[in-house]
Amino acid sequence: MKFQDFLTMHIGEPKEDAINETRYCCPFCGETDYKFYVLNSLNSDNGLYHCKKCGERGNPIRFVKDYFNVNGKVARDTLESNGVSLDINPNIKFNSELTERESMLLMLQDNYTQVEPKKEKLVPPDIPIGIEYIKDNLNNPRAKPFIDYLLSRNITINQMIEHCMGYVIRGKFKRSDGSYLPLTNSVVFFTFNAYGEYVYWNTRNINPNSTLKTINAPASSHEYSRKDVVFNINRAKNQPFIVINEGVFDALTFGDFGVATFGKQVTDSQIKLILKTIEDRDIAPKIYLFLDKGTIKETVSSASKLYAKHKKTYIVPHGEGDANDMGTYKSLMLLKENAMLATPENLNLFTVQELLS
Repeated sequence: MKFQDFLTMHIGEPKEDAINETRYCCPFCGETDYKFYVLNSLNSDNGLYHCKKCGERGNPIRFVKDYFNVNGKVARDTLESNGVSLDINPNIKFNSELTERESMLLMLQDNYTQVEPKKEKLVPPDIPIGIEYIKDNLNNPRAKPFIDYLLSRNITINQMIEHCMGYVIRGKFKRSDGSYLPLTNSVVFFTFNAYGEYVYWNTRNINPNSTLKTINAPASSHEYSRKDVVFNINRAKNQPFIVINEGVFDALTFGDFGVATFGKQVTDSQIKLILKTIEDRDIAPKIYLFLDKGTIKETVSSASKLYAKHKKTYIVPHGEGDANDMGTYKSLMLLKENAMLATPENLNLFTVQELLS
């Protein structure tokens, strides 16, 4: 069976054949103008694909992995069980310096190896100077205002300990240019990677009159920034569902299920990180977007990108309040009752509903 026949079975009939290419509607971004081009290989029955709208591209194994949300072995077995021959190297990536067709043809050659520029390994930003850890100071009067503040935000003592939260009464932190700025009366939260290694920090000032409520660790070019990390991914990665929030307090409201992106925009790096972390799970978890009110554009954009690669992506309309304000029970009930699968049709409906509310 040709790979194109396999595609037709699962995503619908192509429009017509262009020269050496077959055109479909893209199953990842939902476009309907047949912008999903599949190369008709000159040397085999299989081709590579590229959507000219969303940029999604890859080979048959990559398609099955992303479309059905399965691992590489299952993808290969699926293709082979349908009689699709596999003679494309799935590890070779596109070279942006070549034309699209040159790249696709080169990917068909077994002796072609892509040489990618080495990326500098990122390191975590320096931890603030003057920090003390709550787990070591549970009975310390100096820690009491910070513990009381966290308790007032519905953060439990266990969460304070499990997440290695700290506090700074009077200290400082390093800026990206190497200079220092003062840091006072602030709770410090730490973000860890999927392996539980420290990668990032951010703070919350407990003084209600403070003009600077939150500080996200400044990052130089060789350090992790807030765009590169996801709070609590180390705990959420094994859960049956993951709830994406803007801030740490909202994420902690969902316990081990919640993650935070440090802002209303879920970056491409964060999307890639979340999907990579869960890609080898036998049963794909549901992913819910629970961003704050007033983030219609950002929610739709992030949901579209996630849904293109993960068909268990949902959006959750939830009114004015954020998760931490509403509390765990109400937030989970909204998750259960209001969640909408992030199809293009539902995203349009969500946009209209939010604009009219």
